[in-house]
Amino acid sequence: MEGSALLPFISPPRLSSDPSFSDGMIRTQIVPGLGNVKVKGLLWRVPDAVAPNYDDPNLVNGKAPIVSYGQWGFFGALGGKRRILTLDNYNQMADMLAPRAIAYSAGLINYFFRGKLEIEPIDQRIFAVINQGEPHTVNAEGYPIRISNNKVFGFEKIRLKVRNLTDPIIESGTNLNVPQRAGVGTLVAVARYHRNACYKPDLTGERQYRYSPPPALLVDEPTCAPNLPTRTAYQEISVSATLNILSEADLPGGSGGTSPASVEKVFDFSADPIPVNATDLFIQVVYRGQLGDETDGIAVGNYDLREPTFYAGWNNTDYAYNEITTSWQSAGGAFPARVMQGIRTCAGFPSKWVYQYNTSDPQPGLGFPIAGDAPGVLRLAFLFGKPALPNQRVSFRSYPIMSVAPSAQVRLGSTAGQSRQASMEIYAPSGASALPLPSNCGITPPAAGSNVWCFDPVFKRRGLAFGEMAHPLYYSTGAGNDGPDVDAPPAQIPFGSQIIRTGGTIRFDDVTLQNCPAGPALLSPEKQRWIELREAAWDLGIDPDSRSN
Repeated sequence: MEGSALLPFISPPRLSSDPSFSDGMIRTQIVPGLGNVKVKGLLWRVPDAVAPNYDDPNLVNGKAPIVSYGQWGFFGALGGKRRILTLDNYNQMADMLAPRAIAYSAGLINYFFRGKLEIEPIDQRIFAVINQGEPHTVNAEGYPIRISNNKVFGFEKIRLKVRNLTDPIIESGTNLNVPQRAGVGTLVAVARYHRNACYKPDLTGERQYRYSPPPALLVDEPTCAPNLPTRTAYQEISVSATLNILSEADLPGGSGGTSPASVEKVFDFSADPIPVNATDLFIQVVYRGQLGDETDGIAVGNYDLREPTFYAGWNNTDYAYNEITTSWQSAGGAFPARVMQGIRTCAGFPSKWVYQYNTSDPQPGLGFPIAGDAPGVLRLAFLFGKPALPNQRVSFRSYPIMSVAPSAQVRLGSTAGQSRQASMEIYAPSGASALPLPSNCGITPPAAGSNVWCFDPVFKRRGLAFGEMAHPLYYSTGAGNDGPDVDAPPAQIPFGSQIIRTGGTIRFDDVTLQNCPAGPALLSPEKQRWIELREAAWDLGIDPDSRSN
């Protein structure tokens, strides 16, 4: 095939007399049985369109010894010059071809895996919300099972933002810029996780943080059934339904320079839910379809989420908070214990509506609380993005709706999200079994290979496990700050049990997120502004209660 017009690559000339050749050195080589044989090297400039300035070994004025004259050739014997390939010529070819073969192979692999997606949380940094109070149990293998349909109980809708960050290809030789835009294809989300097989629907399978005066830290470790660990040994996956991509507008980017804004996508995991007890949770988004000039390209993005974070709001109107005396008082007088027939929960910044329990529902919402008895409790589970800034937190609002006006005041709070994750998939390589104290691992990962297993606790208040966000809902004498911890001295009487509310509507799953609605009693402009400023501060990583701020 040498010199064939079918090949686009330049082959060496047929005749050594071609002026592109030049003579090299005459060498003497030992040939067994023949003694010393003299050969003359022929030098040729080997073209390389990909790396024309690559410095090959043994070049003479940019030319390589790729062929030789034999002894009978350059002395004119037997009728003319004859080209031969010596060991030196073969070595020269190997020295030039081997690194190129390796580089081209690496380039082919890099081309195949060039596709890159960027995954981001939405502005509120919330990926998913479910009502953790929905009836479910846990089977013998530690899987949470929804009682209504015997499916895995967990997160069924994931909301995120994504864009195409695949770099354009710069063609060798021509320097042609080839954008890697998406065209017609599909998107699918894949959740990767381990599980806390010790999980229980009442959260007693979590580590529980009991109140104690600072700086003491009292954490109760969970008691698990035999052979059910707080972190399973093997990674599992859940896969969403596919989303169709019809054009670049559905997955923007791929042109380099300033990338366009990412687009929001909602992935349906209802056929394969992400368990509510997931640990070590990552979300991958995979695109398959037109990518640049390739009709069947692949692009992948990955995001490390916070693990399921539990929120609880409960009817705490058996006590009221007196802001004048800064103390708790038993319900009565102007602040009686009342049924909460509804609750509206908002989160993030700007604040969006995430859950609604309607006053028209036939069962009481957060029922009448009696000290030592069972209050009504709303418990949600969230998936959050990791904080992008030190001390950055997601804000919460809880609006209770009372059966008899006036309703109790709105309550505020914030969380960085809970972490249940091992560093680099390593759990106790030394064989140690003790879990570290609450770490809330932050945005800086642990040192590589370190023995770290983050397992942030939930709050245990009034004798019950509530959540990492624990919102007692009660009356106070003013509309200012929340009162002290409900378990702070003098501690409120513990509850004997809790009634978890089922039903309601997950407003986070609406097609379009709604702004946080007004409370049952309209807030003054000053109070509304105060709330928004606190939420903005949490979103910026500023503690609004710190005197230094």
